Amino acid sequence: MFHPVRGSRLTSRRHFLFRVRDLALAAAVPTSAWALSGGRQARAFPVLGRTNAEMLLRMCRQIVPLRRVTLAPYRAVVRALDAQAAADGATLALLTEGAATAQKQLGRRWHSLPDRAIARYLETIAATPFFRLMMGTALPTLVNDRRVWKAVGYPGESYTRGGYLRRGFNDLDWLPEPPASVMGPMP
Repeated sequence: MFHPVRGSRLTSRRHFLFRVRDLALAAAVPTSAWALSGGRQARAFPVLGRTNAEMLLRMCRQIVPLRRVTLAPYRAVVRALDAQAAADGATLALLTEGAATAQKQLGRRWHSLPDRAIARYLETIAATPFFRLMMGTALPTLVNDRRVWKAVGYPGESYTRGGYLRRGFNDLDWLPEPPASVMGPMP
């Protein structure tokens, strides 16, 4: 018997079946080809090129895995890496060498590898300058992206709207309410 997950939109068997069908179709299409298909995305990475951009996008999704975030913020990370590579030859060399090494280590069929294999590879290179550059670009780019804010439920800064104490301090719907004994008085 199907029991919908609390808080999800799967409220009927029909919706569940549609979601399963959509997930099966999405799984049948290689992630990187879907992520960067079309002329607009291909031109969006003039310095790194499409193949390197696909690899970097796939790696970014494993370095900072956000389930409810679309591919657009991750593309922004790769665009930022492409801009850094355009400005600095050493960065370009580091990124192209890192992507080429990853493709060599993961094999010719890296497009179809499960995310777990990409994550295991990233664990082996976590101390390298290439990984530090990826992480150092991915985190601030994603944290400052309003699309990510919307996906994770962050309403944005509150200083201009009176602060968090009286507005939004305790509005996290994904955490259980703390017991009254640990709550202090409201000033």
